[in-house]
Amino acid sequence: FREIVRQTQDDDQLLKKKLWTFYEQSNNRNCSSGSGSYCQHGGSSGCSTLLNSNVAINQTAIDALKSIPDQRTVSGKLRCCVDVLTAISNSYYHQMKTKHKHVTSDWLLEVICWHIVYASVEMPINYRDDDDDNDNDSCNRTSTNWNAECLFLEEFATDEQLLRGIEGYALITILACISFLNTTPHLLSSNKKD
Repeated sequence: FREIVRQTQDDDQLLKKKLWTFYEQSNNRNCSSGSGSYCQHGGSSGCSTLLNSNVAINQTAIDALKSIPDQRTVSGKLRCCVDVLTAISNSYYHQMKTKHKHVTSDWLLEVICWHIVYASVEMPINYRDDDDDNDNDSCNRTSTNWNAECLFLEEFATDEQLLRGIEGYALITILACISFLNTTPHLLSSNKKD
């Protein structure tokens, strides 16, 4: 995995900076009641930090995203991807149904992108030299190298894993979100209020 991290290092550093910028812009625009930091209020849905009338960050999805780097196998990482989609779907299904709205793929991708942003900035960020082999201290763990994680899954996931259904769908969805985040200059432009 270290070789993949080195291969994607430049792209991941750019993405980390961009995710932090999106996070700061979101807080400056949407948090009018306090410090503008990521806040959790608990509740049965596990939601926190309302981004707009349609998007609230789901803590269960954040936890699943943050656990992807801790998984050592393709199947473990894919399971986390499925958990992200499941948490978001379960959280929003009833909200959207009561508003007589449908969950669209564009909406789902936007929501997942925002979850990736919030999952990334919550992790301790340490821009140390990646050649340093002292990775055992969890306090020194850098934020997720999303491009490296995606490349690892693309390289090592078997056709059987990708064709089984939800694992393949979850992976393709996460890959699409990371690709979008790598290329978009302004995530807030798609964050519209109803």
